[in-house]
Amino acid sequence: MTARISVNGLSFFRRAGNGKDTDAKFIFRDLNLEIFEGDRVGLIGNNGVGKSTLLRLLSGILKPDEGKIEVRDQLTVLLDSGFGLDPSLSGRENARTMAILARVEKVNRSKLLEEIRNFSELNEAFELPVKTYSTGMVVRLVLSAQLILVEDTGLIIDEGFGTADAQFQKKTFLRIEQLINSVPFMVLASHNEEMLKSYCNRGIVIRESAIAFDGGIEEALQIYGQSEGIK
Repeated sequence: MTARISVNGLSFFRRAGNGKDTDAKFIFRDLNLEIFEGDRVGLIGNNGVGKSTLLRLLSGILKPDEGKIEVRDQLTVLLDSGFGLDPSLSGRENARTMAILARVEKVNRSKLLEEIRNFSELNEAFELPVKTYSTGMVVRLVLSAQLILVEDTGLIIDEGFGTADAQFQKKTFLRIEQLINSVPFMVLASHNEEMLKSYCNRGIVIRESAIAFDGGIEEALQIYGQSEGIK
């Protein structure tokens, strides 16, 4: 079986200091990972261990310092709010741009734009420039567009969704539940044990710049809980 995402010899680091005193802090060192069709992967680890960084590397937002990441599917990425939006355009115009980038046929766009408007609950604000939006409104626009437009793509999800309010985050996960059986794979970074058990069949525990465990979600949670405790 061909992996949908292949990570080979990945190293990613941040530099601290200036000039000759510059030190490299490795977030990941020589990491190898494969994600296959049917995988619903939960990334587990303490805050600051690199879960969100790994999602951004898989999504192509960040580039590895060493090694290679090969993605063989289109991705729907639920990470940063407002990433790639044009603030001078309206919510509708930005959603239309996202639909074009998602290769939605022109004949279907109007219907999908109304679905995005309704799901986001932005109402009249959907026609206003994004620069007039609050942070929460931007989150609603981005998540709504991504979830309405997703079709046959892998899902990359950060549990927090930036600053999504609790009510809208719950609505978002109800939509994800509807999609979960139709997407080829999913990678979810979360601290929520019940969420991980509900959505994932595979767990990856990240510790000290490396994968400490990769296997069934129940065992992954047990191993992580024994050493560090779910937070």
